[in-house]
Amino acid sequence: MRLLPSNPFHIELCLSLSSRDWHSYLSSRGYASAMPLPDDLASVTHLDEEHTYMVLHINPGFRKQPRQQQLSLLVHEVTHVWQNILIHLNEPKPGYELEANSQEWLFGWVYESLRKAKWL
Repeated sequence: MRLLPSNPFHIELCLSLSSRDWHSYLSSRGYASAMPLPDDLASVTHLDEEHTYMVLHINPGFRKQPRQQQLSLLVHEVTHVWQNILIHLNEPKPGYELEANSQEWLFGWVYESLRKAKWL
């Protein structure tokens, strides 16, 4: 389990790579067994109405996908993280450059985290 470093968005993003990560993070935030483990290859779950706690869970089947599919899934899920951040910030129309730079930074963090975990 990896947590996004301190960030200007005031959100907490957990990168979950196992059932243990998923349940550990949810438990630490008071959601003990309230939410089942997602069965998609990759998914973003926000845990509260303010969208301040999010989990990007990646299932082991992700590792068996072709590289292009892996990267496409990561871009897709990072977009959902960004959308949740915008909801949290009540910012429906950010500038194009802010949006591009933010998604680039989020993708870089997820990619590097997966690379260090030897998932990519």
